[in-house]
Amino acid sequence: MTLPTIVTPIYKLIIPSTNKSIKYRPFLVKEEKLLLMAKETDSIVDNIETIKQIIENCILSNINVNNLSTFDIEYIFIQLRSKSVGNIIILNYEHDCPNNEDQKQIKFNVDLDKVTIENNNTNNIIKINDDISVALRYPTFNTLESIDVTNNIISDINILAKSIDYITDGNIKHDSADYTHDDIIDFLEALTSKQIKDIYRFFDNIPTTEFNTNIKCQSCDFNKDIKITGITDFFV
Repeated sequence: MTLPTIVTPIYKLIIPSTNKSIKYRPFLVKEEKLLLMAKETDSIVDNIETIKQIIENCILSNINVNNLSTFDIEYIFIQLRSKSVGNIIILNYEHDCPNNEDQKQIKFNVDLDKVTIENNNTNNIIKINDDISVALRYPTFNTLESIDVTNNIISDINILAKSIDYITDGNIKHDSADYTHDDIIDFLEALTSKQIKDIYRFFDNIPTTEFNTNIKCQSCDFNKDIKITGITDFFV
């Protein structure tokens, strides 16, 4: 006689960057164990890789998790967490209350169902001159881990090259996939410092998950509006 099979519910969500609908299941005990193990390492990179693995396990549609943008990963995991464990998480804000020496923190709730995507209308088309424009892809976590920024210029131009989707020259569209990496590098190295900085501003306005709330101390007049952004603020 075989043991009974537990049927898990199936949900749908829209990927923010593509508006594509996907199906997913809640994460299970085996995924929770992965999270606990990752948190013990105190490594943000390990936590992100674990979150990506959990998303890959739970998504039932055919997508490549490594190709998802940073805010796609954040949003999908938040939805997974809400449906798997509950939509309320409790976070702490560091606060040394002058009227209560025992109070070092203020606890507050975050409703994951009220998390929004901010800056989701970021323009990914960067105009170089009257004829030439560059279209950029939203970076993945793998891309961001490799970016080194100095004086608002991406110093590793190889990473910038990997973020280019296509280049237009008048009515001609040049897909980056049709060119070698060195071809793209040659194009970027022919730009001025100002043009490179204009491209970098795209990375400075990448959409992110966000939750706004107000916290108050019960023992003094401390009152503060705070903003929680990005997956590390929510969970790591």
